[in-house]
Amino acid sequence: MIGECVRCAKSIGDVYLICEECSEEMFSKNVFWINASPIISSPVIDRYKEDSEPVIGIGERPGDEIQYREGPSTLQEIKDFQHEDMDKEDYLRIEQRMNNILAELGVLKELDFDSYRFSKEDLRVFSEIFFTMEEVDLDFLGEKGESSLYVRMGNLFYYTTKNVDSSYFEPTFREEAMRNFYEEAESYYQLALDIDEENLHAHINGGDLSLYMEEYDQAKDHFEMALENGADQGIERDLIRAYIGAGDLQEAEDRLEDLLEDEPEDPEIWYLKGEIARKRDRWGGAIQFYNKATSNDDDYIDAYLKNGEVLLQKEMYSEADQIYDLLLQKDDDLLDAWFGKAQALLGQDKWGGAFQCLNETLSRDPQIKEGWKYMGDIYQERGEYQKALQSYDRALTIDENYTAAVKAKESCKEKL
Repeated sequence: MIGECVRCAKSIGDVYLICEECSEEMFSKNVFWINASPIISSPVIDRYKEDSEPVIGIGERPGDEIQYREGPSTLQEIKDFQHEDMDKEDYLRIEQRMNNILAELGVLKELDFDSYRFSKEDLRVFSEIFFTMEEVDLDFLGEKGESSLYVRMGNLFYYTTKNVDSSYFEPTFREEAMRNFYEEAESYYQLALDIDEENLHAHINGGDLSLYMEEYDQAKDHFEMALENGADQGIERDLIRAYIGAGDLQEAEDRLEDLLEDEPEDPEIWYLKGEIARKRDRWGGAIQFYNKATSNDDDYIDAYLKNGEVLLQKEMYSEADQIYDLLLQKDDDLLDAWFGKAQALLGQDKWGGAFQCLNETLSRDPQIKEGWKYMGDIYQERGEYQKALQSYDRALTIDENYTAAVKAKESCKEKL
């Protein structure tokens, strides 16, 4: 099937929403062009007066309410900033105003990005703030003011990296874009730490994002500094995750044993012990620890999923199938459970059920190359070779170097 780029309307494969050229232009010109509707799928937060032009709330917040004032929009205010003939006092004044704007928008140091979403107007303002500060910093390099501004700027890229649907980008650009978002966030957190090396939120958010991007050594550094500077002991678990990711398994295990003395029934501790066992190829131990985690918390989805992955790897398909059935009873929209169940059914040669699960999987995320490859395998099994070739082509559109799909396609062609 053919679709259109949402920006230039060029014909592209329907797995994408934007062509590579537009992606690159968007990113090089304005990283916050991502306020296009395919990205922001959640409802807009209503922070504006319904009977006036959208403006940012100014002033104190009594309780949970926001006070508003009439006047020019914050976006226009930022555009009106003058940069010529500025002195340090002007710079610091603008920096403080930027900080206030970000605070009013809700970009707080303690912001929970997993539950917060920005409106499109917010993102336009963020974009202007970003470029204004970039331009100002050219003239006042080294004249940094408060670290909190740079934490908030880092938080914008933190949000971008963790919440933007990366399937928006073509595969050739996706990894580069996400890497650049992460590096921008980290650079702003480092600016904050240059001013205040004990800035707790720069270390916590920087560590969390590094962990998300699998930059485990960087995550370790951030979390260790956060703990030294008084972070809540909950950060200890994040640090353990970083140790596991970095392969420092003995250090991670020692820290977990210390935690177990105080919290022997904590499901997360048992989950992390399962992760260590899995890294050491101790499959039986991993299954045991994941089971312990879910017995202590029946809704521990990650532990169920990891247990299912281990069972698939050990070709225990029937047991894996039971895990994924249980997960789908809890949440029938869980992508990983549909895909896991498809693999478990394939392992049992249950082609019809696997085909249905793959349809459920790819309808939720058409970027899973393995899903298209498995779909092609099922079509081959049915003798529908043209449809099999189309499925393999979809997989290769996502990753042209996907060896399994290349070999399967060649095998299929021989049967025509």
